[in-house]
Amino acid sequence: MIVGAMKAGTSTLHATLSHHPEIFMTTPKELHAWDMPKPPPIDSYHMHFERGHGFPIRGESTPSYAYHPGTMERLAGYNPDLRLIFIMRDPVKRAISHINHSLRMRKLQQKDLFDELLADQRDMSRLDARPFRPSPYGYHARGLYHLQISRMHRHFDAKQIHLLRLEDLREAPQEELDRICDFLGAARQSLEVTSKGVRKYDPAPPELISYLSTYYRLPNRILAEDFGVKTDDWL
Repeated sequence: MIVGAMKAGTSTLHATLSHHPEIFMTTPKELHAWDMPKPPPIDSYHMHFERGHGFPIRGESTPSYAYHPGTMERLAGYNPDLRLIFIMRDPVKRAISHINHSLRMRKLQQKDLFDELLADQRDMSRLDARPFRPSPYGYHARGLYHLQISRMHRHFDAKQIHLLRLEDLREAPQEELDRICDFLGAARQSLEVTSKGVRKYDPAPPELISYLSTYYRLPNRILAEDFGVKTDDWL
């Protein structure tokens, strides 16, 4: 399962892996089976994988699985042998992309940007209290990768978790895809990275970049120290 992070390349990775002859990835991409207040019946969930019969590896991608507290416990109960992939990008750029996506989807204006951030800050305290509660926000928390990876490690062995960065997938795609194939137990293949979900937006206000850079400075440092993720080239 590709379990996160939102706006960090999950659509691109899902589409790219779907071209591997040994890997079946679901359509639609995001099944949202395990991050809902009540998971669906197992039979209806498994229907999404029927077309993948015969593939040695079958997967899905729902970025909010790593985000919602409680989801990893559910996944471990469903299949303790799952392999989890978590893809990250510079959390400042991730948050800006997320905010722009939300403004577009909710038909808001650029002037609403900081009101959205304020509302998100107020909303964050309720995430743990009601972990499967739908929310239009998550701009801050979805970029706190250390917290999400720590939840994964509480329920899965380290060898079942693969971390990568979108920046590295762009710069050395075949090298990163080879690592993923090795992790999944698939034969290495020459695959073309299929970019999906990429949109262009107006440049972010400098004060937004400054605010987010300060906000993520310490979490990025902890991420690097605890999990060895390169963060010194992030804003």
